[in-house]
Amino acid sequence: MYRVLIVEDDPQVNSDFLEQSGFEIAGVAANEQQAQALLRETQIQMILLDIYLPGSSGLHILKQIRAENRQVEVIIISAAKDSLQIREAFRL
Repeated sequence: MYRVLIVEDDPQVNSDFLEQSGFEIAGVAANEQQAQALLRETQIQMILLDIYLPGSSGLHILKQIRAENRQVEVIIISAAKDSLQIREAFRL
């Protein structure tokens, strides 16, 4: 079973669908600090990651994850339309 971390500041994002699909929700983080704490404390296999977060960017979190060579799948969930951010997300 995949342990999923949801990093999203919008409370409308619902984890029920993931749980019904067989995923285990390891945590929900609304900002970078909460996400980093959960990543340190919990074994995560997949992250649903928003690009726009209060005071930070999901891309910053993703860069740190890749710099630490963490073996984790990342799915970007965002309304971002900036082509530079989208290309950076795909690169990472």
